[in-house]
Amino acid sequence: MFNLFSQPASAPAAPATSAPAASWSEATPNVELLDTGSDLVLVAEVPGVAANGLDLTVEGDRLTLTATPTTQVPKGLQPLHQECPPRRFTRSFVLSETIDSARISASVNDGVARITLPRRTTSAPRRIIVK
Repeated sequence: MFNLFSQPASAPAAPATSAPAASWSEATPNVELLDTGSDLVLVAEVPGVAANGLDLTVEGDRLTLTATPTTQVPKGLQPLHQECPPRRFTRSFVLSETIDSARISASVNDGVARITLPRRTTSAPRRIIVK
């Protein structure tokens, strides 16, 4: 039916941030897959990530999600301890042939990414009259 999930993606390049690359750890976001009837909706938990920190790419039948959170430290302060160290989220999915990859859309709100995977429209069978 839908072969959507695959192994987590390999480690991508270091994030574009002022934090040293060595301080970033990799994490696989928790996801849910929902069916609206006409679309599939992939919901991914990406805490601390804004729209400009979410990167989605489609290459062939593979959708790759990379999310880099922004760190918010008030001006004039320096963090001494962090319970949640900076981490980048990465996960890849194999898309079914029924997904129209040209119409995939996404949004992020309060650390939750919502990726809409529209199904391809199929024409109903019809009889062709031969003359």
